[in-house]
Amino acid sequence: MLTVTTGKKQKYNYSIAFIKVFMSFCVICCHFWATGDPSLYPVSMMHRMRDVAAPVFILVSFLLTYKMYLEPQLPKLRQRLFRLLVPYFTWGVIYYFGCLLVGVILSRIRIENEFVIRFTKKDLMWQLLFGCDRYLAPQFWYQFNLVVFMVLFWLLFRFVKKGAKFILIALFVLALVSEYTGLNYYLFARFEYEIWWPTGRLTELLPCAVAGFFLSDTGVMKTLRKYSFVTAPGCIFLMLLFSYVIRIPAPEYGFGYSGLYILIYTVLAFVLLYVLPFDRLPSAALTVLKFLAKYSFGVYCIHYLLGRIWSDIICVSNGWTRDTFMSCVLIYAASVLLSWAISLIPGKFPKMLVE
Repeated sequence: MLTVTTGKKQKYNYSIAFIKVFMSFCVICCHFWATGDPSLYPVSMMHRMRDVAAPVFILVSFLLTYKMYLEPQLPKLRQRLFRLLVPYFTWGVIYYFGCLLVGVILSRIRIENEFVIRFTKKDLMWQLLFGCDRYLAPQFWYQFNLVVFMVLFWLLFRFVKKGAKFILIALFVLALVSEYTGLNYYLFARFEYEIWWPTGRLTELLPCAVAGFFLSDTGVMKTLRKYSFVTAPGCIFLMLLFSYVIRIPAPEYGFGYSGLYILIYTVLAFVLLYVLPFDRLPSAALTVLKFLAKYSFGVYCIHYLLGRIWSDIICVSNGWTRDTFMSCVLIYAASVLLSWAISLIPGKFPKMLVE
């Protein structure tokens, strides 16, 4: 996943590695950082980056796996589904019993906080079906979306073949139209949070998946990287332009990722980070980057539980300020260390949960 082919050789892609590390930290900021006044620079830029973290991950996923859809073989689909669904279901169960255990412990020692609630089998059901329960691990809505998109793309290229790309473009347009007309919100907002949060975002993130596929399929990223001395400043200029000068109207209602602004900013943020020459960093820095990128998936899976323990239990019990930027740094570091520790357990299964 983190290699690019150059001739007959494969080279580790440090740009993708940095994107994984940086965006996984941005996901933590999205959940555990109260930015205060987001109009202040540079807080505003980091605020925007955290808002496009999940869309960037969707884009990167389909940029890296587009060949799987051009050559839709069932064994590859099964392998990919297995790789995604095993952690999806396993972490759902871990969060359920982990939160139950923490709640019991806190009740016994009589610490009052938001964490002590009654978890039910219904919570577990929502978590396993849609990757989203408000009390457990709602961040797995992303994994649910990723699986749905992957199956959709694979089916299109397997059975429609030559018309698949045209259908993807049509779906891209229809998704944006449904967002701006309010149709997407009307269809899904009537359901419970555990249903409308992940399903409503399918429409909002489909354009990002399509964009990732075509960025790779057209080969445009090679050209943009070749002329990075123009691409990088151009992306920065456009990001500043759309942030502070040109205001792209957003849909009146949505589920967090609706509208052209999110799509444009996602593509610009990805292209900017992709064309930067991270491979020229000192070898020590590259070693650290490679290590952190290896456990980005583990950070995504673990951070929400660790973040809630830190924010809802430790900070509340001690009267400390919650949702600070430094708290996010601490949660990220703890998530990396725990992911690394889990990877040391013998066998392939523990590694599947964090790598």
